[in-house]
Amino acid sequence: MIKPDEMTADALCILGSTMQSMKNRIKYAELLFENGLKTENIILLAGERTIKVEVDGTKEELESIASNYHISNLGKLTETHLIREAYKNSLLSNKVPVYVIDTPARDLPRPTTQTTIVELIIWLKQHNDIKNIIFVSNQPNVKYQEAVIKEVFRNSDVQISFEVVGDSYYDKENLYPIIEALGSYIWAQTPSVLLKLDTIIYDPKIITSFKELFAKQPLVYQNLESLFQENFQDK
Repeated sequence: MIKPDEMTADALCILGSTMQSMKNRIKYAELLFENGLKTENIILLAGERTIKVEVDGTKEELESIASNYHISNLGKLTETHLIREAYKNSLLSNKVPVYVIDTPARDLPRPTTQTTIVELIIWLKQHNDIKNIIFVSNQPNVKYQEAVIKEVFRNSDVQISFEVVGDSYYDKENLYPIIEALGSYIWAQTPSVLLKLDTIIYDPKIITSFKELFAKQPLVYQNLESLFQENFQDK
């Protein structure tokens, strides 16, 4: 379990995910409020990810949620609908003003952590009273999402302090999510590590591999590319 260092924040931002993960994150946010967290705003940060039966819930559960939003085709139900529903049925509902940020998929199969944070930054520019944020995720994803948020904020010159918190991971029988999250964290943290090492890369094959590895997350990669711009030119 990752607890916040500070129990006061201008905004509490609950990150989107699968339905069960979002319920877990909202439940952890409820616990934070019970333990004295003070905030002026709640942000539900989700996106245009099409839901999946069994991943997000049973067909019957998802059809029930869809009917609440007058959606007759499950193909039109998205992660944003699910986080709205989970929040509406939680103890957080009506505690403080809530803002829902619905990130479009654009040219990607679905929104990513990076694109949702970019969408959040657009929103933050219209709410410049927010100077610090507590992001709510859940283990084993906290450090990965922290790394991505840090890179996107830095590349977008966002001067906002933040921390990422989340409940523990309890499924000791299934280690795959831990391995996956570790790999994602290493991927997201690699540019920052190389920058600190001041490592110059000359090998065109390695350069091409980096470009392919970060192709769908350019803001995570941007600092690395700009620092070694001459060495990253296509040959």
